[in-house]
Amino acid sequence: MLLKTGTFKRAMGVVTFSVVSLIGAVTAMANPLEQGWVLQTEFSSLNFQSIKNLTKVESSKFGRLNGAILPDGHAEIEIDLDSVDTKVDLRNVRMRFFLFETFIYPTAKISAQLNMDDLADLEDLRRKTITLPVTLSLHGVEKELTADVAVTLLSDDLVSVSSTTPISIATAAFGLSDGVAKLESAAEVKIIPSATVSFDFVFKRKENEPLKEFPALEPSEPEPAPLAPASDQALASTEQTPTPQNSVAADQPSAPLPVEDLLTKAECNLQFRVLRQMGQLTLTGEDAQIGPSTLQLIADAAEIIRYCPIKLIEIGVHTTAKAGSDENMALSNNLAVDIRDRLISLGVPSDRLLPVGYGETKPRVPKAVAR
Repeated sequence: MLLKTGTFKRAMGVVTFSVVSLIGAVTAMANPLEQGWVLQTEFSSLNFQSIKNLTKVESSKFGRLNGAILPDGHAEIEIDLDSVDTKVDLRNVRMRFFLFETFIYPTAKISAQLNMDDLADLEDLRRKTITLPVTLSLHGVEKELTADVAVTLLSDDLVSVSSTTPISIATAAFGLSDGVAKLESAAEVKIIPSATVSFDFVFKRKENEPLKEFPALEPSEPEPAPLAPASDQALASTEQTPTPQNSVAADQPSAPLPVEDLLTKAECNLQFRVLRQMGQLTLTGEDAQIGPSTLQLIADAAEIIRYCPIKLIEIGVHTTAKAGSDENMALSNNLAVDIRDRLISLGVPSDRLLPVGYGETKPRVPKAVAR
């Protein structure tokens, strides 16, 4: 979500056609998929291009993929949307949070059913172009698509599958229009609402026992990032926040970012304002807890802090008046400290964070849920 003005990157559809890679290489076996095939992620790539301000073309990729082809020809590829790599980590945060909403939809999935007849002569030809129907699940939407792919038999146990032409994906088809609008607002750019996708995948024949199920794509953990140095000019008050007691120790910070990479105070305010508008943490129940869906939002907030030379950041938690005032105050205080501790664990210095529980004294959503 962070970005210097005018530096946005988009990725809708990205994941789309990796499924083509399922074209498991054909060998002399009667059934070329008899053992099943496993995606070799270290040799595979999934790239996309987006356009901003009508003429600026930007290239990006996804870093974490997982997939396989079962012996019956059923193929599936899963993409970790948090692994989007635009070559600028500020853009990565914005893509994850505003466009893909990875705190709700962490992965995309492609599936297909291979036709053995399409692969019958691959062993003789060594390279063949086919059209493969695929199903893409992205952002809670499923669509039927087709991809023209070149299948190259590298050896008896390896096959390369690559796109022959870029595949165009419209953002509106997968419910990403609102995300594009958020990106345009946050980065102050105009975005063409589509992206083109290309890929090159390598699969390896499963050894020993036949493959019986698809391998799981384990969620990635957010990594602590180096933080911006605090600036007295970014805050009217120059008083240091005392280090809270019983705080979680942060990982040793990396070297400060270069001054030219930092956001201005106005840009920082914009990022936090958009973060509040687009993704408030809403917690329900008397024993409200930070759930998995909010962890990425906290990680994104830590990334914003990294680029903002702001000395002190308040973590304010509000409740409704459902419970008693004492209970609400205790709940809001506990949640504020919990969020602070999670930010510290992501590398944010404790003296830049001020947890404040407001209880029901300043309700943001009367008669609703705790915030």
